[in-house]
Amino acid sequence: MYQTWDWIKGALLGIMIGWVGWRVMVKDIPGSLVGSLLAGMVGGFLGSVFLGGTDMGHLWYILLCGVVVSVLLVAVVNLVIRQANSGQKR
Repeated sequence: MYQTWDWIKGALLGIMIGWVGWRVMVKDIPGSLVGSLLAGMVGGFLGSVFLGGTDMGHLWYILLCGVVVSVLLVAVVNLVIRQANSGQKR
């Protein structure tokens, strides 16, 4: 049902998406890299294992679920980081 390879693919995919999201959204905020990478890794893992592992599709479906959940989670976390940082400067 779930293979270790699916977990690894989801985590690596999430790390790449988290890094890209960090570079685009919150690169100038100190400490935001860890949050972005962690959000990407968790999102990619959850999307690929729990949504993609439902035996509804093959490799492309698993990767698509991982990408969608990872992008959503990275965007939310980066927006929260940016909002929290803007509140501290006031």
